[in-house]
Amino acid sequence: MSENKWKNFLLKSSLPLEYEVQRLLENNDYQTEYEYSYIRRDENNIENEFSYDINAYRYEGGDTERGHYFELMIECKYRDPSTNWIFSPEKFFGNSDFRPQSYLNSSDFFTKSNRFVFGTVVEECFPPCGKGIELHTNGQNPKSIEQALNQLSYAMPRKFLNGVRNQLHYSDMLDTVWFHIPIIVTTANLYRMYEGVGIADIRKAKSIDAIAQKVDGLLMRYSQGEDLKRYAKQNLDDFIELEGMDLLKEKYNREDVDFDFWLKNNPMKYCDSILVLNFSEENAGFKKLFKQIEELINPSKETLEKFKKKIDELDEIIKEIEAKNDGL
Repeated sequence: MSENKWKNFLLKSSLPLEYEVQRLLENNDYQTEYEYSYIRRDENNIENEFSYDINAYRYEGGDTERGHYFELMIECKYRDPSTNWIFSPEKFFGNSDFRPQSYLNSSDFFTKSNRFVFGTVVEECFPPCGKGIELHTNGQNPKSIEQALNQLSYAMPRKFLNGVRNQLHYSDMLDTVWFHIPIIVTTANLYRMYEGVGIADIRKAKSIDAIAQKVDGLLMRYSQGEDLKRYAKQNLDDFIELEGMDLLKEKYNREDVDFDFWLKNNPMKYCDSILVLNFSEENAGFKKLFKQIEELINPSKETLEKFKKKIDELDEIIKEIEAKNDGL
């Protein structure tokens, strides 16, 4: 085997990438393990084992029951330096629940009092995007990104319910908010198309940079297909049969969200966005992620001030509504 061939084969296996990602995570206080696997039916309706590459987790709670448990679900995709992943632009808010904090997938429906309250002030670090395509020197690969999305999204129902199980049963987790963060890590160059770019613009463009911005990370909006919805529903039904509906109703602790509404909607819509991060020597995307997580654990003065401002604005809206109602 020639020198270049063995290098290329080894790199394309993604093993070196997985190893470097693992080291990066461990250097930032995450415990890691390779290959989180799960069973589901494939496109031929045959049960098969699927997996994603790295499961990383970090618990911050000190000596109290109130804590934060971050679980990073990571699928690695090594690509040579000439490969580009290009994504269509999206917008936050709009007609969906797509938000800058959507990727955090917080779960605090069964905690005693601890809540994820800083969602409204999470900084917009990762530009929103929609569909993506892989382009390389020999053409395109329409399945590459889709396969990574599937690996992570089908793992999410079990991950979510495992967090609920811990909140139900384990004394040191009863007031711990869980965060399940799905991430695709790739060495491909990441591009987000500029708003308003059309077919004519692409035909006239002399390079990708003319129609798209190169970025270090993206937040990809993800829509569940019918098969994933059925799979999530089956996982939830199995969970209810095991734990019992009475226990779930007893432990449910969110006055602002009706239990039946949560049961019908939340577990079924759980994975609606996925982070896509470029892996490089700088790893700017990972640095932004680590900073955001640190802000949730130990919010800065600036974050606390932003949160107070949001609360004050909400109070004013409530007062205005009450005043209008009194005048009726």
